[in-house]
Amino acid sequence: MNKAYQKMLVFVLIMGTTAGGLLVGADLLTRSQIEQNQINLKQRTILQSHDYDLSAVTDLATYYEDKIEVIESLAEYKDQAIYIYRDRESNDITIAFDKRFGAGVWGPIVGYLTLESDLVTIKSVAIISQKETPGLGAKVTTAVFLNSLVGKLMAPRLVIDKVQADNIDDLNYVRSIVGATRTSVAFQNLLNSTYAFHQPLLEVL
Repeated sequence: MNKAYQKMLVFVLIMGTTAGGLLVGADLLTRSQIEQNQINLKQRTILQSHDYDLSAVTDLATYYEDKIEVIESLAEYKDQAIYIYRDRESNDITIAFDKRFGAGVWGPIVGYLTLESDLVTIKSVAIISQKETPGLGAKVTTAVFLNSLVGKLMAPRLVIDKVQADNIDDLNYVRSIVGATRTSVAFQNLLNSTYAFHQPLLEVL
C-alpha cells in the first residue's frame, strides 16, 4: 500500500467519522425541538378545533391546559393509551384518528375529529398529515371538503359518496371528493372506525 493511498484512506476515515459525529450531534440537538414542535402542533390544532383564537396567545402550553381537559381512558387500542380532549367551557369533545383505526389509500391520515357536546354532531375535522395523491386524494385536507363535514352526524354512520342513497339521511351524508373516490371511502371508514371505538368511552364521561 503506497503512502498516497494510505493518506487518502485516513482522510476518508476522518471525514466519515466527523460527518457521522456531526449528524448524531445534530440529531441530539434537534430531537427535543422536533418533539416540542409536534406537541405544539397537536395543542394548536385541538384549540383551533374548538374555535379558540390563538393570535394573541403567548404561552400556548398554559392556555391549552386552561382550556382543554385531557382525559386518559382506561381503554387501550393496539397497545396505545387512548386520550380524549374535552373543552372545559363547551364540553365539546375531540378524538384523534390515525393509522390505528384505518388509513388512506397510500398511507396514514392523521388528525382530529371534534364533536359537539351531544357527542354525535361533527363540529370540525382537522388533518395534520396525509400521504394521498397531490391534486386528487390530497384534497381531503381542503377547507371546502372538511367544512362539508361540519354539522353532519356520526351516528348511526357517516357516508361519504358520490350519490346519496335513499336510505341515508342528509345529516349522515357528505359528497365525496371529485376524482378521489378511493380516498373518500378510506376516509369515511377511518372516521367511522375511530368513532365506533370511542363511542362507548364517550358515553361514560
